[in-house]
Amino acid sequence: MIKIGKISSYDKENLTARVYYEESGNVSGLLQILESCRLPLKIDEYVICAYSKQGDGFILGRLYEQETGE
Repeated sequence: MIKIGKISSYDKENLTARVYYEESGNVSGLLQILESCRLPLKIDEYVICAYSKQGDGFILGRLYEQETGE
């Protein structure tokens, strides 16, 4: 499953983050950040996440925001 949400917390030492999903109002558990994802992530930055059938989640990357051009 693919989901889009905002970074709610970020652990740069362990390369994990929690993501807030606006549609459900839920915050994820700790998600591993893939090596290809440009770091550091910022709080409230939109990211795309993937979940396996077993429920393991990963942050695949950030989404480009037109307002800021970042």
